[in-house]
Formats: sequence, C-alpha cells, structure tokens
Amino acid sequence: MNNKLLLLVALCFLVLFSAQVQAISANGAVNYVAMQNHFLYLEEQYEQPNVKVSYSNKLYWVIPVTLNDELVVLFAVEEQEGTLSEEKGINRHLFRTSAVLRDYTSMKKTISLRSDIRWLITTEFSRIFSDLGNSLQGEVSDLGIIKTAVSDSDITSKANSMSSKLISMSLKCNTISAAINEALAFEAEFFSEANVTEYEELKDKLNIVFNLIADLDNEAKDYKDDVNDLRQMISIQDELDSQDKSFLIDKADPGEEFNKIGGYSITALQLEASIEAVYTNIQKNIDSYLEEFEQRLKMNEAYALIYEDNESLTNKTDGAFSDLQGAADYILDEERSLQWKDRDALSTFSSYWEKTEEYFNKRDYENAIEYGAKAIKEAADVYNNGFYSDDSEPIFTEELIFNLIVLLVIAIIILYSINNKEKILAFLTGGKNKEEDLEI
Repeated sequence: MNNKLLLLVALCFLVLFSAQVQAISANGAVNYVAMQNHFLYLEEQYEQPNVKVSYSNKLYWVIPVTLNDELVVLFAVEEQEGTLSEEKGINRHLFRTSAVLRDYTSMKKTISLRSDIRWLITTEFSRIFSDLGNSLQGEVSDLGIIKTAVSDSDITSKANSMSSKLISMSLKCNTISAAINEALAFEAEFFSEANVTEYEELKDKLNIVFNLIADLDNEAKDYKDDVNDLRQMISIQDELDSQDKSFLIDKADPGEEFNKIGGYSITALQLEASIEAVYTNIQKNIDSYLEEFEQRLKMNEAYALIYEDNESLTNKTDGAFSDLQGAADYILDEERSLQWKDRDALSTFSSYWEKTEEYFNKRDYENAIEYGAKAIKEAADVYNNGFYSDDSEPIFTEELIFNLIVLLVIAIIILYSINNKEKILAFLTGGKNKEEDLEI
C-alpha cells in the first residue's frame, strides 16, 4: 500500500515537473514571435520582456515591437502552452498592462536624468517625510515655550490652534511615509508579475501619495499664515525686550524641512501629470495596437501561403511543389512557360501570381491571401495538364517557325509583285520604263 502511494506521489511530481519544464522562457517567446514566424518588418525592433503578465490564472510573455523607439504592436505568448494569444478581449488587457510596464519604466528613467525634478516614491523620501513628521511634533514644544514666555491670551489661543495643526501635519507626514512604502511594495510586486487587474491600481497607489502631499501643502500654507500672525503678535509685546522677541519669533519658525513642503507638492503635481500622460497615451493607442496585431496575423498567414511549405499545393501537384513561390519560379520560367498545354490556366496563374506579389508588397495581406489561394489552384491546373508531348506538338516548334518564315517571305514577294506589276512587265519586255528604279 505504501509503495503504491509513493508511486502515485512520484507520478504527480513528474507531471508537475514536466509541466514546468515545458513552460516557455522569455527568450523562447521572443524567438517564437521574431524568428519562427513573420510578424515583424525588417526595420522594426523587438524588446525582451522581463515581467510576466497574469490574466485569469495564466501567465504571458508580452513582447513589445517598436519603430524608432515608438511602440507599434505587441504579441502575447502564453507561458505554459507557448502559443500566441489571439483573443482581442484578452489581448486588450495584456497589451495595455505590458505597455504601462514599458512606458512607466521609460518615464522613470527620463525623470532620473533630469535635475529639476526627483522621483518621490523611494525609501529616501519615505524617511524624509517620517523625519519631517517627527520634526513637526517637536515644534509643539517650541509653541509651548512661547505660551509660557508671554502672558497674552491671544498668543496662547493662537499657539494652541497652531499646535493642533502641527499635530495634524505630523500625522499627515507619517501617513505619506506609509503610503510611499505601500506604493513601493505594490510597484515591486507589480513589476515582478503584473496582474492585469492591477493596471489602474498602480496609478491609484501613486496618486494617493501625491494627493496626500498636496493636502499637506495646503495645511502648510495655512500654518505659514499663522506663523506670520504669531510673529507679529510677539513683536508688539511690550513686556518683552528685543532679545526675547527675537528668540520667540525664531521659535515660531517651523524649520527648513517644513519650508520644502511646497517644493514637494510641485514635484508631486508634475509626477502625477507624467503618470497620467502614460495612461492616457496607452488608452489612446490601445485600439491601434490591437488592429495592428490583426494585420500582423494576416501578414504571417500571407507569408506562409506564399513562401513556406503549403500542404494544399503539395497535395494538388502530387508533391511537385512545396511552396507557391517555387511553383511560380518553375511554371513561369521563360523557356518552360512555352511548353505548358493549358494556356488559359497559365495566363490566369500568371495574373494571380502577379497580384499576389503586388498586394503582399503593398501590405494588403487580405487580398494577397485571396489571390494566393487562387494562384495555387491555377498552378495545380497548369502543372497537372502538363507539357506538350512528342505526339502532341507544342505551339512553337522549329519546323513551325521555319514554315512561318517561308510563308512570310512568299507573302512579301506577292505584295511586292502586286504593287510593282507594271514596272516588272516593262522591265521584262524592254519597255520605256526599264531604266526606272523598281519600287516596293
């Protein structure tokens, strides 16, 4: 019994292991799209995917294709089966998720090269806001010193109000710090395996941070007005000498880091706009990506029909031809084309083949497929009806050509004789026109 159980466990393990072994890698997915098929134009470049995209419990490698660094089309290859996803509804989710991975990364790289703006979603800024929260909490004690030093009810009331605002801003700073950490964790998870359902959530997590910073800036602006009011109130206190006034006014100042909040808010607005631009651009272009993908499927189908092994053509010609291009080269060979019996099929095939190539070169793959299929039928008819045999003379034999030449010479002589009969008679009878030149 134990042996049977062990055997069953081993078999299950082997099945699971084999499934993992069969999973296609990122390199394998790229090879499938760029090498094994004909989805790309020569001037285009593909990008190696680094992150799997998850949809409905399946993982996909999504390969972006670019022209001059602009995204043109995407291809999603299912990891386990190694097959191309062709379902438009699924691809819409896969493509836009992959596009945001690509464009978001590009945006961050661009920002990192700028000197006028910094990326706020970092552990450094999480610490900065945490420290700022602690610093603001410490400012409450400075307001307490002011209240103790001045026996003025208005100053006491103002200081109490400001203390409450400091505590609120301190809590806001800690909330921002925590939100940055949460956004960082989400970003790391999203860029390790991107789930299509989290496409919007990435932006939402970042916007939470930016909105909190904007709220903090509004509170800071209000607090700055209170600081100015408090300084003015201190400056007119008769009970204080100039040195005490200077000391207390300095205590009302919330510090250098507090004054940077406005700059952080401006940066947050810029980053929010940059991220929104990424999502807006993807939303604007997603239909174009999907339409171009459909076009590439037709391109690949047309290429296969014309240049790759074609079972239909092979069967119809008993294995004589494996591809349409080879059939055209053989059938339309300059010397060989004169020997085919079925002249109508030959003419039709030549026309269809010319249209097939013309449409393919114009990237009108739907018509290239249509005429390619017609050309296959005509190629089979031409080939199966064969050449002229020894018993059935071809149209232009050497003897026929010789006879035609003889007939042509005779015709010329007859025409010449008719046009110049009087001159010929005169010449033969020694008449008065014998010295005249004969004319043709």
